[in-house]
Amino acid sequence: LTGATIAVPGSRLRGISEPDEFYVRDLIGCVVNAGETLLGQVVEVYPGAANDALVVRTDDGKDILVPFTKDAVTELDLAGRRVCIRPDLFGASE
Repeated sequence: LTGATIAVPGSRLRGISEPDEFYVRDLIGCVVNAGETLLGQVVEVYPGAANDALVVRTDDGKDILVPFTKDAVTELDLAGRRVCIRPDLFGASE
């Protein structure tokens, strides 16, 4: 299977019952705001030893890494496709 893609339809995935759990795929495409400032859209999630990082693509095509921690993320609204982070992380305004 080297080089092959293995996939499972989303309908076959088990439901998530814990409020702080979700599938990483659900983060892709979410808009990220730092306070009132739009940073961009999540295009990837890097798994890390200490914490994961969101790869956020800005409107000018640059990628920035955002720590995906309880300290950094102030709101996660998967239904609304939105992630809010502390504005001081990127010098944004409240």
